[in-house]
Amino acid sequence: MRLRHYMMIVGLPALALAVLSLAVLTRLFLLPEFERQDAFCAQRNAQRAAAAISQDLTNLERIAKDWAWWDETYRAVQDNGEAFAQANLID
Repeated sequence: MRLRHYMMIVGLPALALAVLSLAVLTRLFLLPEFERQDAFCAQRNAQRAAAAISQDLTNLERIAKDWAWWDETYRAVQDNGEAFAQANLID
């Protein structure tokens, strides 16, 4: 038997077994760690998105309050509102 045939008979199944065992070991040990890391990153990104939305809502509330005061003042000037002056202006 020639060396080439011997390598085909012994080498190819050994190589296939090595690749298969590497795939199984990778799936058993590395994949769960990657899934854990992926879940951690997704949770962290969701928390950052929630914090950004919360900050945007806070800024929007502050701006809306500021504009609300202007609207109330405008209405008071148009209506000559004494109630507004007594409630909001100090001596």
